[in-house]
Amino acid sequence: MQLRSIQILRAVAALGVLTLHATMKSGPGFAVGAAGVDLFFVISGFIMASATSAVTPSEFLRRRFFRIYPIWWIAVLVRLALVNHSDVTAPRLLASLTLWPVWGEYVLPVPPLGWTLSFEILFYSGLGLALLMRPAVPIAIFSLCLIGSTVSMDPVFDFLGSPMIFEFLFGFAIAKLPTLKRCGLAILVLGVALLVSAPVYAENARLLAMNPQLAPLRVLFWGIPCALILYGTISLESWLRHPGWNVAVALGDASYSIYLFHLIPIAMLDLAWSMSIPLATAFGVAVYMAIEKPLVRLAKAKRRTPDAEARMVAVT
Repeated sequence: MQLRSIQILRAVAALGVLTLHATMKSGPGFAVGAAGVDLFFVISGFIMASATSAVTPSEFLRRRFFRIYPIWWIAVLVRLALVNHSDVTAPRLLASLTLWPVWGEYVLPVPPLGWTLSFEILFYSGLGLALLMRPAVPIAIFSLCLIGSTVSMDPVFDFLGSPMIFEFLFGFAIAKLPTLKRCGLAILVLGVALLVSAPVYAENARLLAMNPQLAPLRVLFWGIPCALILYGTISLESWLRHPGWNVAVALGDASYSIYLFHLIPIAMLDLAWSMSIPLATAFGVAVYMAIEKPLVRLAKAKRRTPDAEARMVAVT
């Protein structure tokens, strides 16, 4: 069952990043919007806690592959058509196609915001390994890489052992906790207060994520508040059933497309942020309706092969 609270938070996360980029032209702007990435990470961990139940490792990874890569590759193709190709080196192209970011050194994909998807794929891979073997295996690998990142300059360790993975684990743990309706609002307010008062700035966000010495600061100042926001909001699920929240839920449905494609209208059109925000949001929703939603529907249809349907009939 889809939780409206989760969809609303996905909308908040996507619009936070969008607002950050729309306001950066005129200065630091909405700096805390960069924490939308951290909110996405804890949400992802929460969702994956149920996505890994009663599913084989291959099926789990197949679903994650088709959820992430097809629409991402479209975003890559669009961005490649718009950028100066002299800036697109072979390592950047490989990072863009695979979402593996280490090619001799850490490189950003095209578009650069794909660095966040690299962590998503890393987390999914760890869960797939946990399903295939046992949770202790990816935990041990992560622990060794985390230690390696503190004693080595190798970017592979910096990525595989990044403390950013703890943000996914926060969400995963929250999914196992009972909700606290009576305390939900207080927890949510506390999370928001900690987030807006955090001494972390948007221009350093990506650096904080990839620096093994500084990444714990991002997890502390943004990851923990985002985890509280998630816990508080899902505890208020019953409050969010009012139709007045329907628009926010719909934007949450389109949040992945909004996140991937919002930079196109912002970069191409020299508009004030007050106009860029609704335009970029509308553009993302249009991409969702025209491209992402049909792709998701197609991927779900492929799950039900004739053999699979026959097995379902046999079971019932």
